[in-house]
Amino acid sequence: MTMVEVILQPGSRPGRFQASVAGEIIVESSRDPEHAAARALVARGVIGEMVTRWQGSPLLATRPRDIEAVARINVVDRPAGGLRIEPHRAMPSSHVRTVTSV
Repeated sequence: MTMVEVILQPGSRPGRFQASVAGEIIVESSRDPEHAAARALVARGVIGEMVTRWQGSPLLATRPRDIEAVARINVVDRPAGGLRIEPHRAMPSSHVRTVTSV
């Protein structure tokens, strides 16, 4: 089974983050980079498990998780309810920019 390590780092704007795999940026800007990265990996046909780590940290940010399962959910911040895990709904391209060529 494939294990993919996704490296997260702050993006160019506050509250936005990048995600990269093996030095290649796969998500340029997202408020939810872990789940956006999983969707980018699924779009490339990558299956298996993934872990995330913040750039420069030796510690993993998440335990191994199934890429396809992670791709199906979003973490959203609701004004009245705080953070919630919800099923993924496609967003306008202005919300998540995914780099598709690797």
